[in-house]
Amino acid sequence: MPQQQQKKKKRRSKPTKRAGTQDRTVEVAYLVLAGQFRELMSNEAGARADRKARPLHDMRVATRRLRTALRVFAVALPPGRVKTARSQLKWIGKGLGPARDLDVQIARLRKGFLPDGRAERRAKRGFAGWLSQRRSEARTRMLAVLDSGRFGRFAAGFARFLRKGPPRNPRTRAARRPVGSLAAELIPERLETVLRAGREMTHCRRAADLHRFRLECKRARYLCEFLRGIYGAPAERTIARLTAVQNALGSLQDSLVGQALLAGFTGLTGEAGGALAADERACYSLAAWYLQAAEQSRRAFAPAWREFEKPGHRRELLGAVGRNGG
Repeated sequence: MPQQQQKKKKRRSKPTKRAGTQDRTVEVAYLVLAGQFRELMSNEAGARADRKARPLHDMRVATRRLRTALRVFAVALPPGRVKTARSQLKWIGKGLGPARDLDVQIARLRKGFLPDGRAERRAKRGFAGWLSQRRSEARTRMLAVLDSGRFGRFAAGFARFLRKGPPRNPRTRAARRPVGSLAAELIPERLETVLRAGREMTHCRRAADLHRFRLECKRARYLCEFLRGIYGAPAERTIARLTAVQNALGSLQDSLVGQALLAGFTGLTGEAGGALAADERACYSLAAWYLQAAEQSRRAFAPAWREFEKPGHRRELLGAVGRNGG
């Protein structure tokens, strides 16, 4: 391997070091961004190959985490870089999203809906085939995004930005301050936001409101994950409880999306020549399964939320943050 390539590889390996509360915010920002960018790019080949669903999932999640990290550490980064990168990542995420969402729906249908009779089996096959066709179209659009010059320029430009590393003498005081002081501001604020919003969601059944609340949980979870290496077990316990709430709401969202897709499928089937009439009861069974799955997710949300509401784990994390607030 040429000497220049060896040096580049060595520079890229630096972000694996563990951060501490007294490390400058700008240094931790680069560590977090580098880790998430590696996750994004390391899953590109797998997402393209389409042999497993996981790489596409992980690549999509990495775009979300990167966008959140850019928001969290914006005070320590060049504003123009933050704005541009967040916009590009949003575009990439939209390109990956439809194919990933259909992966989820196809997997849920295959594993979860157990047909009872020939008509239901026929309806399941028809719906699964329709979802697969839509997924194929979504993957074509996804690959167009990954093959585009825009994606290539973003990947190359962001890699160069990270290779330069944090400046030795950042211009802003916020970039120079210990990351512990930033955490002391952001973590209590983010957890309080989740608590206020969650108490309003306990009896809420509006899908849009629950989805927005799920995004708040994600942002809080990602923030804690970015700093888990600093705060250890207290952060891990908060992350676990946020994940349980987020998973219940995510399962609910998947069921609602499935209902909407089924409505589109049955409408098209009916227009296509009366095939729906022959399998009307079977399609009602599919619809009932989605409704039941949604209700189970709503019920799972309540105990997950009660567990998060318990103050013990948050008090432990907030205590650790306060003691090391810089």
